[in-house]
Amino acid sequence: MKLNTPSERFFLFMAITMMFAYGYQHYFNYRTDRLINNEIEAHNVIIVKHNNRATKLQKENSELKRDIAHTKSENESLIEQIDHVAGYYQIQVIKLKDEIIDLKYKDKK
Repeated sequence: MKLNTPSERFFLFMAITMMFAYGYQHYFNYRTDRLINNEIEAHNVIIVKHNNRATKLQKENSELKRDIAHTKSENESLIEQIDHVAGYYQIQVIKLKDEIIDLKYKDKK
C-alpha cells in the first residue's frame, strides 16, 4: 500500500494514534481496577480480623455481664442469709440475757 498524499498519511497516523490511545485506556483501566481490587481485598482482611475480634469481645462481654448478674444475685442471697442468721442469734442473745438476769435475780428473792 502506497501512501502518496499527506492526507492519507495523516489519516493513517491518526488511526494508529487512536488505536494506541484506545489500547492504553484499556490497560490503564485494567491496572486501576486491579489496584482497587487489591486494596479492597487487603481492607476486607483487616475488616474480617476486626469483626472477629469485636464478636469475640462482645461474647466475652455478655459472659462477664451474666457472671456479674449471677454474682449479684448470689451476694443478695448471702446477705439475706446473714441477716436471717444475725436475727436468729440476736433473739438467742436476748433470751440468754433474760435467762441470766432471771438466774441472777432469782437467787436474791
